[in-house]
Amino acid sequence: EDRMTTGLTLLWRCLVTLVLLYISVLFTFISPVDPPANIRITDPGHLGYLSIEWSRPSSLQNLTDCTVRYQLRFYDTFTGRWKSVRTTGLSYKAQFDLEKPIQVRMLTLVNGACTKHSEVQGEEVEFVHTPEHTGVAGSRIRDFHCVYFKKEYMDCTWQPGSTDPPQSEHSLYYWHREMQETSECPQYIRYPELRRGCRFPREVLLEFSEFNMCVNGSSAAGALEPAFISLEVQNQVKPAAVSELQVLSEDGLLQVQWSPPEGRVPEHCLEYELEGTTESMDGSKWQVLTNTTLCSSTSLIHKPTLNLSPCARIQKLKSASKGILLLLLKQILSPLLLFLIFFTISVGLRYLNLFTLCQHVEQTNTTWLRIQKCTLSSMES
Repeated sequence: EDRMTTGLTLLWRCLVTLVLLYISVLFTFISPVDPPANIRITDPGHLGYLSIEWSRPSSLQNLTDCTVRYQLRFYDTFTGRWKSVRTTGLSYKAQFDLEKPIQVRMLTLVNGACTKHSEVQGEEVEFVHTPEHTGVAGSRIRDFHCVYFKKEYMDCTWQPGSTDPPQSEHSLYYWHREMQETSECPQYIRYPELRRGCRFPREVLLEFSEFNMCVNGSSAAGALEPAFISLEVQNQVKPAAVSELQVLSEDGLLQVQWSPPEGRVPEHCLEYELEGTTESMDGSKWQVLTNTTLCSSTSLIHKPTLNLSPCARIQKLKSASKGILLLLLKQILSPLLLFLIFFTISVGLRYLNLFTLCQHVEQTNTTWLRIQKCTLSSMES
């Protein structure tokens, strides 16, 4: 019995010792872990691609048996949400909108032998940096947009600000991750003599990466307010119109054929839309509001009645809706049209082709039969 009592006493003492050691370690790091020191934002001149830098807290300078990490959170104004990253480094680079405040939140994390491998997290601190820009009030450019035509060149255009001081001249500078420093626009677009845009040849563009631009300028009244823009080039692609459009009539079917548009856009990245309507000989219009998305360069639709004269042309796709074949069938199978089809066949005019092909390719809101080019569903080099 004495031996049992002695054993229990020793066991109890060991447990108390372990608890005291654990509490000692816990108290060492439950006390607030200091946040990173000297948080600062450095602008290397890359038009929004900034470097966030910091130093190790002085209280952790001599810590050797634990790993010190940092949690960085920053507000992405492009997506409207916070992004988070953990790193053992002392800097991190990210894209920011230089026309809005830059919000950064950081904390320190300690883990290792000194904490019995239990991660201890410090208090989060916030750092806000507001970029300062000068210039004539209201002189910032407006209506900036870019189009990457056929993946061959990109045009970016703009309009002057609400305040356009005398002798104003705009300048555009750009940068992407494969450039050491910013460069000025390679070819300005003038209207008539004033700079109203910039043309980028394909060789200076970089897809699937931030493409940063700044439009600033000077005037007799002083510097113009700068505008900062960041986009991804592949999202601005606009294919050319389809070519070699043909409309053939055979065996009661209207066959529409075309060739893929010219340019560097891969054919498998394209979709097409066929939209149709007809007009009777007396000038009254019989509308068929139809849209159908096609992946090939040919389509078969039922031939309308003989007193209808359809037309075809090209237009950029805006949206896809119901298929043209279904809606045309619903119109064709009406009793009156069935009678006209029967009459046509009976007089031997089944193969008569009264269809004409419009040569227009301009993009206007009309009710003619159209072959339309789709927006890109994906992009590959």
